[in-house]
Amino acid sequence: MAVSAPIDGKISKHGFLHGDERQEFYYVEIEGSGKYAGMTTRIFYIEESSRLAIGTAVKAGQTNIGSSDDTRPRYDARMKPHVHIQIEWHGKKIDLARVLPNWPPGKP
Repeated sequence: MAVSAPIDGKISKHGFLHGDERQEFYYVEIEGSGKYAGMTTRIFYIEESSRLAIGTAVKAGQTNIGSSDDTRPRYDARMKPHVHIQIEWHGKKIDLARVLPNWPPGKP
């Protein structure tokens, strides 16, 4: 499944969840710009083959940053394919629900 950038900004880092010694569970980090300035987000469980160059500009909801990785062959089969998003605001972790208050669609 295609994964779009959750914020406007630029690719600032990419790597592996457990470091280079275990090259699995790839992530992409985006440094926010415009109304997202001061925000940094990491999107985990992206296929490494989707790697974008550091400095690549991305647009929220429009730029494809990769495809979700199927973690089941390397992890517990109960772990369904998904992405994991972490957000920081000026270096402090914040709750994603504060950024996406209308998610999921149809939420009262």
